[in-house]
Amino acid sequence: MYAELRSGLSRTYELDGTIHDKIWFLNMFQEVTQKFSRDYPDFLGARIIISVHRALSLSEVKAAVQEAVQLRKDFPEVVAGFDMVGRENTGKTLWYFREALSLPRELGEELPYFFHAGETDDEGTEVDQNILDAILFNTTRIGHGYALAHHPLAKEISRKRNIAVELCPISNQVLKLVSDLRNHPARC
Repeated sequence: MYAELRSGLSRTYELDGTIHDKIWFLNMFQEVTQKFSRDYPDFLGARIIISVHRALSLSEVKAAVQEAVQLRKDFPEVVAGFDMVGRENTGKTLWYFREALSLPRELGEELPYFFHAGETDDEGTEVDQNILDAILFNTTRIGHGYALAHHPLAKEISRKRNIAVELCPISNQVLKLVSDLRNHPARC
């Protein structure tokens, strides 16, 4: 088994009032994962996808991307990459954050992206374009990808580039994108 966790890497609070920073958390995560892997050899490991919310400002996301680049360099076995989370219909689009999301390439650094994109049925809107923008930013995986069914070219490019789609049909149902899971676009 292998696990990936999405985390904003907030501070860690202990019952005695001690507060730990992100570096402490990543060190602890690495230590616990290594021990667990030794104790359970079938466990292949765990990594973290650093995630920030779409409601943040451009400058906050820029800072988060720069920090993620550095943390991935410092903890390559722990930090898998970067994602932007939150409801697409009420948050900002990936394109809005293009200046921040282009930073790794401009710095000559690698930061894999695992974007939540395309969890919408608002065809033809900016939100619907997130699926295309995720591909333009060379996402490694697409979280949800519900809108891929409306974008045959994006679907084809995803297949050619081996971009995996992480499905969450229950989320799609909660957001009323599909009422009957037998009609979910993933069945295609």
